Formats: sequence, structure tokens, C-alpha cells
Amino acid sequence: MSYSNLYPRLNNFIFATFCIMLAVTVALGADSKMSVDSPEYFSKQAIAMADFRYISQTVEQTLQRYDKNIASIEHFANTAQNPAIIKRLEVFKALNDYVEKCFAKTDPGWQLLAWQGTEELKIMLDYFEMEKRRSATAVPAPKVVSLKDFGAKGDGKNNDTLALRKAFEFAKAQKQPVKLLIPVGTYLIEPEAEETQPDVSFTDYRLGEGSYRTIPYKNLRDSSHMLLVGSRYLTIEGEDNARLLFADSSRGGLRIIGADELTIRNIIVDYREPCYTQGTVVSLDKNTGTLDFKVDDGFPAPDIKRFTDAPSYRITPFYEDKNRFSGQTVRIKNCKRIGDGVYRIAPLFLKKDTSSWGVLKSGGRACIIARYDSRHNATGIDLRYCRFPTFDRITVYSSPGHGLRGITCYALTLTNYRRIPETPAHFVSTNGDGFQGGSTLIGPYIADSIFSRGEDDGININSRCVEIASIARDASAENPSSENADGVFVIDLMSGMIDAVSRVVNGHYQPALPANIRSKENMKQQELTYGEKLRRGVFGDASAKYNLRPHRLIPLNGGTCGTIISKCKFGNFRGLGIQATSPNMLIEDCSFEKLTSCGISVCALMSWNMGFSPHNVIIRRCNFEELDLGPGVWAMCRPLDRSKPIKARPIGDIRIEENTFVYQPGASMNLVSLSNCHDVVVEKNRFITGTPDVKTIFLDNFKSVKFINNEFSPNYTKGFSPVKYGKNVQLAER
Repeated sequence: MSYSNLYPRLNNFIFATFCIMLAVTVALGADSKMSVDSPEYFSKQAIAMADFRYISQTVEQTLQRYDKNIASIEHFANTAQNPAIIKRLEVFKALNDYVEKCFAKTDPGWQLLAWQGTEELKIMLDYFEMEKRRSATAVPAPKVVSLKDFGAKGDGKNNDTLALRKAFEFAKAQKQPVKLLIPVGTYLIEPEAEETQPDVSFTDYRLGEGSYRTIPYKNLRDSSHMLLVGSRYLTIEGEDNARLLFADSSRGGLRIIGADELTIRNIIVDYREPCYTQGTVVSLDKNTGTLDFKVDDGFPAPDIKRFTDAPSYRITPFYEDKNRFSGQTVRIKNCKRIGDGVYRIAPLFLKKDTSSWGVLKSGGRACIIARYDSRHNATGIDLRYCRFPTFDRITVYSSPGHGLRGITCYALTLTNYRRIPETPAHFVSTNGDGFQGGSTLIGPYIADSIFSRGEDDGININSRCVEIASIARDASAENPSSENADGVFVIDLMSGMIDAVSRVVNGHYQPALPANIRSKENMKQQELTYGEKLRRGVFGDASAKYNLRPHRLIPLNGGTCGTIISKCKFGNFRGLGIQATSPNMLIEDCSFEKLTSCGISVCALMSWNMGFSPHNVIIRRCNFEELDLGPGVWAMCRPLDRSKPIKARPIGDIRIEENTFVYQPGASMNLVSLSNCHDVVVEKNRFITGTPDVKTIFLDNFKSVKFINNEFSPNYTKGFSPVKYGKNVQLAER
């Protein structure tokens, strides 16, 4: 950094420090509303706890580190020609602009957001340094072995579990890279007995640099067929049509933890029996409220144990002529066989008419889902605590939960992935999401992939937002989930406000968390059990307002940074395309069609205990059409209690540019919906409505949303505004 740039920065630093102290004094000494130019995200208690002198020094030092390193990072990215690195560089530079903009403002709320952004700048600076070291490392040629060398048959009948175990343990023991080839064939994998599992001590790579740890076996095995631990520079590569066929349709397939530079390529993931069933509604009984259902040939009976025991057991309409699901789904209470392939089904919340079944009609087609995720985590292939793992050319035909997962995996790559059923006659591929990632420092790079025919969302990327209950009795003792963070925010999921702010110094909070946050309700009481939810008749978002622990901890390094999603197709499934609860993300050149919800949700999901608010998100050159709910892009904070809207505006610096939005007649919402936002730019987009004067944009509780050079087809008439305002918008803001 040149001295000519240093002096203005120092002057800014001195001026900003003075203004912050003045602003804090005003904020704490008055009962009036917060500053007009405020994110309205931090309570007075939180602002009073903040060490603004330390924050200013930290932000200034990190911005100087950015200035010192950005030229060499740009040179490295241009030389490496790695698309993940190049795209993350763009996000990194935009993040620096975001931090500088927040730091230049005098309101203490912006200074706290600059502090959070500074931690994210450090994360990305460290990532580029790690990529430099990685590119300079000479990796020896791999030792090549075949799964059949270890006794695998690959005929779909013999149990090949032991062969896969032997092959993996052999590869892990080598002192050089290994390529494990899986020849053409179908390899039947049965669940391993627990006593054959390895000890669960491993290197945890979720923070990039590895740290050795031990986790109780029961916390990791869950319901997977196999748990594989460790390995370095292992490639598992299938020949064309090599298929892993898992035997138990209520369990996940493979779970691999603590692997460094793992690659899994050209594999089909499937199950011996479909993880769902499908068929035709025969009739609905107006007197009993039950439904009779005829199962298609070749599909399992919906009354078997793995269906009735499933955490989510429900029926969803499917419109074959339109190749799409209905957004409605009905939970099942019980099911019994009444004839050859015919079953009588009662809904969970029975009414003595047919209204319980929504749009399900006699003669209609539907699928019955036995979904095992949530506490079961039943995923086709599930990676945890890995560094630089790669999925390439993976196809998931079926899964009882999600297709693939990369939670706590640092800088994962996912390319040429297909979440699709084996044939068009099969309604469903996965019973859950296509891919879940996040809860790490650097998010995934996802490109050239197809997400279709799933019974839930395409991609979910989340950040860390952890329970207060795990804090020790000593109020200053650091929560284990905030390791290596410079500080923490504590969010109240009811109000959406940050209620406390603290530095992390030598394993302790400075200052200690306040007594109201360490209350009995936060520390001891549990959320509603399944039985309590059943008794109250509430599930999902409807149960959120009964949450007895509204406070959650947000480590400053809890944001999953640098997620890139490029050239992917999302269509023909129940749910939304991308759920983004993470900052510093780029989504470009993707298409979204025939979804029952929105295309991209940029959100803080308080009702799912995900209080981290996204910022610095770029959505570019995407196409949105035939979305039942309406929004191509939906930014908002979803509160624990929907009857109490969140007034905070924590979602910021969103760029929506050069996209095409096509209006769906009958959609329940607008094409772009923005709430709880600040600093949003909507530029050079096309809004195609088919008819003039359609309200295409919804705004509520926002600050500074700019519309620049957007095109409306057909154009609206003079005097008409395409913007619809919510009830929380002041007249002066319109």
C-alpha cells in the first residue's frame, strides 16, 4: 500500500472514531428512533457493549491488508485460470467495497456491520493464500487400484460392502495419492454393523487449516450405510454407468469425514427400492375424509415400516401432463391395505369431508414420500469436515433425504451433477434437497448442474447460527462453535435484532453476555418435541413461534463466504431453486422454471433458527419463468412468529442485474420481492408480463432500493407504477 493512500485512510479512521463515539452517545441517551441512516439491526444494549475503538483499528488494518495483497491475488487468479478462483475474486472485491462503504458511515450499526465484513475479508484473504500454496504443491502421480481387486463383484446381487471398506482403508494407508477405479457394474452396499466402524478421530478441515478432534461415534454415523474417515488425495472414479446401489431406502448412502483433496467422479447413486412410491388417487370419501390410492406397478407399498416410521410421511400431487408438482402436500396419519395394490389413507389432521386433501382429486396422480433427513441426515453421499473436496459427474437417481451434502466442507467443488429420476416415468429423484452446503468458511463452487424432479429445494447454502444453550455457566466462557472468531453477535429470532455484541479474547467473551440472554428459557428449555407439535397441530414454520430459545449466537466468522453457482438448471420440482442464507455469493447464468416456490431466496430464516443475514449477493443473467409462488428473487427475514413482522433491515448490498423475469398468471406474489433490505440495485433486467400494467415488484421495510434501466414488456402506461408497497413502508420512502 502506498503512503499516498495511507494518510487519507488514517484521517478517515480518526474522523470515524470520533463520529462513532458521538453517535453512540446520542443513541444511548435518547428514547427516539435510531439514526435515519441506520440498518436498524442492533439494539441499544448491543451498541453499548461494542468496543468501537478496537473495531475501528481492526477494520482499518484489514483494509490495509487487502490493499497490500489485491494486486498479487489478481495476478494469481489470472494465471491460475481456475473459474472458482476467478469468480471468488469478483465477490472478494465487492466485499471490500461493502466494508469500506459501511466503515465510512457514522452510525454505530454500520460500524458493527463493517466489523463483521472485515472478518469475512480475512476469511477470503486466507483462502487465496491457501489456493496459492495449493497450486505450488507438486502432487505425485496416483497409485491406481480397482474395487474388484478387493473382491467386489459389481453384479447388483452380491454384497460389495466389505470390498469398498477394504479399498478405502487401503487407500488411506498409502503415503501417496490413490485412484480407486470402480469398473462398470452395480455395486450393492448393505449397512455396516456398528462394530466394524472405525474410531471417529479425524482432522477437521471446516476452517481451512486442519485441527485434530474426536467426535462420539453416535453423533456421526446417524443412518448412513458406511462411515469412512480420513484420506488424503484420494480419487474414487467410476467407469461409465458404475452404480452404487444402497440396500436400505431409509438410510443415507456414504458419509465421508475429514478428507483432504477428495474427488468422487462419474458415479451413479441409487437405491435397491425406490425411496418413495407413486400412483393414482382412486377416490375420496366425503363421509370419512379418507383417500384411496392405487400404487403403480414396481413401486413399494406405502404402509410398510420405513414409510410409516419416516419423520416426514406425506402425499404430494404430480401433474404428468405439465411435468410438475403441486405446491401443496398433505401429511399422512395412517395407511392400510384394502385391496390389490390399493391403500386407504387418512390425513394427519382429519376432517369429515375432503377438504384435508387440498387439490388432490379422484383420478389425479401423486407421490407418497418417506423422507429421512433432519435428525436422520439420510443423504446419498454426505461429506463433512473435508477440505477442497470435488464432486464431478455424479448422478443421483434416488435418495431418502438429500442428494448430496457438503456441510462443514471447505471450498467444495460440484460440477456436472444431475439430480434426476432414472426414467421420466419416475416422479421423484430425491426426497429432500438436491444439494446442501455451508457452515464453513468458504462455500461451494457449483456449475453446469441440473436439479430436477426433487421433492424439495434445489440448493441450500447456510451459515452458522448456533444455540446459546451450549455456553458454559461462566457467562464469559467462549462457545465452542465460535472458535477462531474475532467476536460474536447474539440475535433475537423473534425481533430479528442483534441483542448483544462481544469480542472473543483468549477463549472468553469481553464483555460477558448479559443476564437476559443467559436466562433459564435460553439455557435450559427445549424446542417443541414432535409429540407437542402433533398435539398443537403445528409443523415447520407454524411451530416456530413456540420456540422457547429465541436467542442464537452468530460468530463473526460464521458466514459461508464465496459461494458460486453458475450455469445450473432448476426445474420441475417441489420447492424453490436456491435458498441462500449466506453472504458474499454470486449466482449467474442459471435458469428456473416450473417450481412451486420462488427461484432464489436471499433470506434470514428465523423460523428455521438460521439468523445469519446475507449481504454482498450478486444475481446476474438468470432466467425465471413458470414459478407458482411468483418471485424470481425473494429477499426477506422470516420471523419466528409470522404475526409479528421483523422491523430490522439486515439484508444488504444485493445486486440483481441483467436477469429475465416472466410473469406467471395466477402467481400469488410479484416477480421481485424485497423486504428487510438496504442498498439493493435492480439494474438492466427484463420484466415480461404479457399484459400491460402488472405489479411486478414488491417492496416493504426497505432502505435505498435503486431501479436502473430496467425493461418492461409490454411497457406500462403513463402514470402506472409497477411497484407494490407493503404496509411497513412510509409514504416518504415511496
